[in-house]
Amino acid sequence: MQDGTTGGSGRRSIPMLLNEGYTVNMGDYISRGWRMFKSNLALMVVYTVIIAVISGIVATIDTNLAGGEGARSTGVSLLFNLLVAPPLWAGLYLGAFKSLNNQSLELGGFFKGFQFFAPLVLANLIIGIFVSLGFLLCLIPGIYLAVSYLLTTPLILDRNMGFWEAMETSRKIVTKQWVSWFVFGLLMLVINVGGVAACIVGVFFTIPLTYCMWVAAYEDVVGLQRTSIM
Repeated sequence: MQDGTTGGSGRRSIPMLLNEGYTVNMGDYISRGWRMFKSNLALMVVYTVIIAVISGIVATIDTNLAGGEGARSTGVSLLFNLLVAPPLWAGLYLGAFKSLNNQSLELGGFFKGFQFFAPLVLANLIIGIFVSLGFLLCLIPGIYLAVSYLLTTPLILDRNMGFWEAMETSRKIVTKQWVSWFVFGLLMLVINVGGVAACIVGVFFTIPLTYCMWVAAYEDVVGLQRTSIM
């Protein structure tokens, strides 16, 4: 690891990474993620609020079209979660990548996740199906897959991979240190639960913060290939 915001792995080849292995330095990712978040705190929080507002509007429209609370959903929310939410949430990864490179953010840059629309939507759909089947068949396969696919979105955005290549690459990388990634994921969950506990408003800070921590982990393990996405 080099000093500063970026790590020392650089443009690391996936075969080399899988062959040589790596270590997961959770404390370092948390501290680096915090520094990244602070550098662009306002815009990252604003964008998270925008996602929440859009989601709320869609849910309200769905409820009204269905005829009020308790009525059967019209499917509007489902379509939103399948087609719009993945590129929207990917914007937080793009913002974190920008922060990692010490570059200033612009609000419009967050929406460039839609440039990766097809692979993001397909990955989200297939992962959802696989993880759901894993939980239905037996709890352990579902947990294994949910953790194993955690690097899928960063791989799509950074390495421009197709959805299946990104899924399989993520699974192979994470499996080498699966327990460490599982623990790291639990830590991120605890941070966001803390945000919910802080009058719910805190989650608008903890969500983008944990995205920065994930990107710090991704950069250290895989290596950031693109210097500019947004």
